[in-house]
Amino acid sequence: MLPRRAEYWGGTDSLGFPWFWIAFPLTALVVALAFAAWLPGTASGAVDFGWTMYAPLADADEDSTTTFLSDQAAWQLLRGEWARIGYPLLAVLGLTLSSWAWKKGRI
Repeated sequence: MLPRRAEYWGGTDSLGFPWFWIAFPLTALVVALAFAAWLPGTASGAVDFGWTMYAPLADADEDSTTTFLSDQAAWQLLRGEWARIGYPLLAVLGLTLSSWAWKKGRI
């Protein structure tokens, strides 16, 4: 018989929701985006290698060049004017939340 959740959590030193495993991966992503916002160059497509990742589909019904985000939307999301300030601030907030969760034992 499996123990109830309350008994399982009560048997360890960590009590409550494991906020560390939510905050830490998101913080790692935001730190990478913060570095990317300050690096020179474009977000993608800086160099044309002459080949694409996928083979063209001969019988495709729709335009194969459409993407989820347009180039301008991706530029605004990844490297917009707010990114150089916003991503580092989010990284500091994430580091604070991760360290709080670690110290409180919310692992």
